Amino acid sequence: MKQALSVLFVGMFVVAAASAEKIPNDTPGSNVVTDCDVTGYLGYTGPGGAIPDADPNGIILGPVQTDANGDTFDDVILSVNFSHTWLGHLRMSLFYDADCDGVPEMEASVLCRVDLDGCPPDGCCGCSGDMGGTYTFDDIASAGSIEAQGCPSFFAPGCYGPDLDSTGLDVLDGMTDGGCFWLFVQDGAGGDTGFVEVWDAYVLPGGGATPTVETSWGSVKADYR
Repeated sequence: MKQALSVLFVGMFVVAAASAEKIPNDTPGSNVVTDCDVTGYLGYTGPGGAIPDADPNGIILGPVQTDANGDTFDDVILSVNFSHTWLGHLRMSLFYDADCDGVPEMEASVLCRVDLDGCPPDGCCGCSGDMGGTYTFDDIASAGSIEAQGCPSFFAPGCYGPDLDSTGLDVLDGMTDGGCFWLFVQDGAGGDTGFVEVWDAYVLPGGGATPTVETSWGSVKADYR
């Protein structure tokens, strides 16, 4: 039996909820042309909040409900305005809950850094570079992933692909609109600070088959404990 959202989140996540703000873009298109170009996409804005230091529960921000137009997703792009010290301790995922009942059908991870459960270990601490500004994640980003940039002291805001060890955003293609997005951010070690100012999920309406359900809040809790 599915549990109520409030029951699932008690003792598990820090929740920051707000009403979704729909961003009107151009008339929906049918093709993805340029990386991180959201022309023709419907945009949905989510709330911000502090990223807890060294907390396996992290913070989950949302829900942000999408319009129910009877469409499926052709493509999804995630843009997050945030700051965080020491990228190597960070995990970030966009969840989609098709019927907004608190049990997500799909997780799309974009950052899966070393030394976090389920992420690749490097024997120590990950990249110490800091982040600050708006970072947009697109599966076809020509710049490649954050990790492809090496380990600078500061990662410039811009358009990047998801980490090589993350699922990427394409797992959301084919999901049906009308559901809710949630953003999950976790810091994996002490001494780091971070804050999400705002985030946007951009959806390109179109056709496509609904992908196979791959996750639930039960499996999510097991992953992050």
